[in-house]
Amino acid sequence: MKITPMRKWFWMVFAGIGVAAALAGEEKIIRHPDPGEPLAQRWEWAMQTAGQKTDFWIGYSIRRVMGEDSHIGSFHYPPREGDMVLQELIYGSETPPGQPQLSEEEELRRAAERALGEAKKQKAPENKVLKEVAFLFRIHAGARPASILREVHVSNLSLAVDLNSLPLYWLNGAENGQSLTLLQNLFEKESSAPDRDELVAAAGLHDDPVLVIPVLQQMLNEKNGREIREDALFWLGQQDHPQALEILLKTLRDDGSEEICEEAVFAVSRMELPEATAALVELARQSNRPEVREEAVFWLGQKASREAAAALDEIAHGDEEELQERAVFALAELPDGAGIPRLIAIAKTHHNPAIRKKAIFWLSQSEDERAVDAIIELAGGK
Repeated sequence: MKITPMRKWFWMVFAGIGVAAALAGEEKIIRHPDPGEPLAQRWEWAMQTAGQKTDFWIGYSIRRVMGEDSHIGSFHYPPREGDMVLQELIYGSETPPGQPQLSEEEELRRAAERALGEAKKQKAPENKVLKEVAFLFRIHAGARPASILREVHVSNLSLAVDLNSLPLYWLNGAENGQSLTLLQNLFEKESSAPDRDELVAAAGLHDDPVLVIPVLQQMLNEKNGREIREDALFWLGQQDHPQALEILLKTLRDDGSEEICEEAVFAVSRMELPEATAALVELARQSNRPEVREEAVFWLGQKASREAAAALDEIAHGDEEELQERAVFALAELPDGAGIPRLIAIAKTHHNPAIRKKAIFWLSQSEDERAVDAIIELAGGK
């Protein structure tokens, strides 16, 4: 199982895990005077106003529903003295100056409250809230080369961002449709930009699958190269929409690249649609490409559904020994021990001794009481 570029995007959406992000000293922020003007015109204003003497940033934000404790970007935890988050840089600090310093007892009490809150959250689904996500584009200075984009950065406004002491021309908020049009135009023009993949990610982050899917479908075009296409597949999987599923399955039918097909299976596995689980089961059972079947079997092992368990059990009793082994492993990986009963049955009754041994091995790795009891029973010759 390889880790593709877009699977690494998971580390960027996190809750409470700090990674270093340097923040430069004094940043110059120039805000567009009319947030109601079309985004394309605001972009042109920034390009004209900035001139060509130094690199500069252009940025704007969209709104996206996210987990209450989830973030996109990077941050330093605990915050360092002098760090300012992007929202404070642009709009000024919302924290009243001169707040009283907390006593040591009060700090400990609040820390305990936060810890208790985190423990409760582990047992309940995370609340969803509307958050601002900024898209920042670093523009080349001087004569315009083939690519004007030197860097693309995506971050929540609530996180610190390093602007390298360069000016930021802030265009304010943008509607999804106007933002996607701008990103698509940049993607088409910036064929040699080093951060072109970030444009794909930025498009995929919009909360409107009907608008996002056609843009990602165009980015999936073969002319864009394997890595960009894998990125587009990943973000299609994040849309969790029947139209996106249809595109992914068409890719699996028509594309000859093993890497592309593996990424398409992974994208299908990320969807929560019932149709996506059914499609994954069908791929594991019926695909005429071994690599697709193997990938589908692996990701079925991450699905908490009766359909996944039944399909894996069926494959474990199939004709291909390598696929049988993968299905046994996937049963062991099913969430909440859902595969343990089937794994026990395989260990006791499978017609192939090698597969029975595999099942016994994976049962021995489990802390589930049912698995432990089965191992004891098998060891006693029962």
